[in-house]
Amino acid sequence: KVFDAGRYNIISSTSDLPPTLQGVWAGTYDPPWASDFTHNGNVPSSLASMLMGNTPELLLAYTSYMEGLVPYLEVNAKMIFGARGIVLPSRSTTNGYNNAFEADFPGQFWVAGAAWAAHFFYDYWLYTGDRKFLAEHALPFMEKAALFFEDYLYEGPDGKYVFSPTQSPENAPRNTGSQTTFNATMDVAAAKELLGNTIAACRELNVRKDRIPVWERMLAKMPEYLINEDGAVKEWLTPKLTDDYDHRHNSQLYALFDGLPEEIAKSAELQAAFKRVIELKLDRHWSNWEKQGGFMSFGLVQLGQAAASLGQADLAYRCLVPLLNRYWLHNLASMHNAKELFNTDISGGLPAVLIKMLVASDPGVLRLFPALPSAWPSGTIEGVLCRGQSEIERLTWDGPTVRLSVRSAKAQDVLLYAPAEIKAISVKKGQAAIRNLNDPRGRRLTLPAGQEILVELQLSGR
Repeated sequence: KVFDAGRYNIISSTSDLPPTLQGVWAGTYDPPWASDFTHNGNVPSSLASMLMGNTPELLLAYTSYMEGLVPYLEVNAKMIFGARGIVLPSRSTTNGYNNAFEADFPGQFWVAGAAWAAHFFYDYWLYTGDRKFLAEHALPFMEKAALFFEDYLYEGPDGKYVFSPTQSPENAPRNTGSQTTFNATMDVAAAKELLGNTIAACRELNVRKDRIPVWERMLAKMPEYLINEDGAVKEWLTPKLTDDYDHRHNSQLYALFDGLPEEIAKSAELQAAFKRVIELKLDRHWSNWEKQGGFMSFGLVQLGQAAASLGQADLAYRCLVPLLNRYWLHNLASMHNAKELFNTDISGGLPAVLIKMLVASDPGVLRLFPALPSAWPSGTIEGVLCRGQSEIERLTWDGPTVRLSVRSAKAQDVLLYAPAEIKAISVKKGQAAIRNLNDPRGRRLTLPAGQEILVELQLSGR
């Protein structure tokens, strides 16, 4: 019911503009936070299931709004940082001026915003295959976001870039108490993702060949992730600033909000360190929720997204259960805090966590049940849109038996992976070829265009 309610709330709140904090139900001329667009967590949570939830048309309200803000974002970059390109503020309304100048909230120094927005532009292309959108909307926005980092970044004594000044939303190191910091992990992760995606977009479109080496050199100078004495990835990539886990934002997990970057996928040490962040956050901030106030529900969305990306089923489920039980009223309105303060952001975020636990996708790759908890021995999900222009029309599982109905918009080969060895696999409907891989958990499917393909799998150890 909550899954459906969340989708209903987001669909209802999206038209020419993306969902505001209170959607279309503020009910007052003085709603919390002016019912604005808060970009350092709330808006991305509300958008999180639009693509995978098979409503890509809704995301165009967000990209259109972002494009309309570009003149303001260029002013922000120039007037605050003396830079070209664009800077998206933590909050915007009918304008995008970065005017969050307060001693205890230096939001003007948060620089990951435009890169985070660019993620959704590029992801729209990955899901839909709309090359016109990639060329005319995504790449121009991505290039403007990348241009800012060309001017903003400078090299430290070790030859690596320094991100300064910055803010890791809305947290402060324990040893300074100041939100004005440097080398925030979120900024580094967002900049790396932005540059990598911009390079990939240019290669896809066969443009900007002269710019690609510039961005590749920038990627080579990015600071490396650091692991602290608790075995967790640091929120600021410097030994000079100490971590504070008792905070509602989880910005150091940005790289895992919507996938598993190759850099992390190849490193068991980094995966363990990111997992440790999730464990510490749950223990230090969310375990005592009845005794403390100000608990922000989309913080659990962020933890759940990251846990699912890591394939940590138990942790993802540990995030999902309180997200379901504590942050919804009986009328199926979603809350910012436990049972209070109406907000729409987890209406988009909760369905994303659930979908990510059942399906992960990249162009040419489908992963079934990346974080399936033992509490779900059987079930069904329908209509999941996947990167690479395919749709899982229906996925049903009951113990070791899995039935997958998939339709691809184009003829393509797709690598299909299951969480356990595939003992048997057969095509029950449609014309598709199956080939073995070196991995016993995977198969190569050759899919025709526009045809429903029904595949049945028998998995071992389930």
